[in-house]
Amino acid sequence: VEDISSRKAAEQALRDSEVKYRTLVEESFDGIFIQKGTKIVFANARLSEMLGYTEGELEGKDHWEVYHPDYQELTRSRAQARMRGESVPSRYEVKLQRKDGSSFDGEINAKTVTIEGEPGVQVWIKDVTERKVVEESLRESEKQYRELFDNSADLIYTHDLEGKYTSVNKAVKSLLGY
Repeated sequence: VEDISSRKAAEQALRDSEVKYRTLVEESFDGIFIQKGTKIVFANARLSEMLGYTEGELEGKDHWEVYHPDYQELTRSRAQARMRGESVPSRYEVKLQRKDGSSFDGEINAKTVTIEGEPGVQVWIKDVTERKVVEESLRESEKQYRELFDNSADLIYTHDLEGKYTSVNKAVKSLLGY
C-alpha cells in the first residue's frame, strides 16, 4: 500500500494552474501568439478572431503572414534579431492583415521566450484602430482651431494666472507691431 495523497494534491494543483493559464490567455483582450523559428506554434482565440481565422488555422504559418506586406520585413528582421539575443524595440505599431486581405492598425509587444530549448518569440497584439481614429480626429480639430485662432480679425490671446501671455493670434501681433 502506497500513500498517493501528495501526488493527487500536486496533480490537482497542476490542473488548477492549467485552468488559470487557459483562462488568462484565451480570454485576453489582446491577440497572443508564440513563434518558434519562423512558425506560429500557438495563437489564442482572440488573435484568430481579430484576423478572421478559425481556431488552430494560424498554427504552422510563418509569423510575418499576420502583418500587412509593408510591415513583414520589419517584423521578420526584428524577430530574427530578438532570437539572436540582440536588442530591438519590444513595443511598436504595425499594420496587421486579416485572412480576407483587409488590414487594421495594431500595437505589438514582443519578447524572447524559450520553447523546447530553442529561442522563440511571444507577441501580444492590440487593435489600436479606434485610438488612431480618435487621434486623427483630434489632430484635425486642433488644425481647425489653430486656423480660426490665427486668422481671426479679432484680437485673441491667452495668458496664465500671472498675466504672462501664453498665446496670441496674428491680429494681436499686427496691432502691437510684433
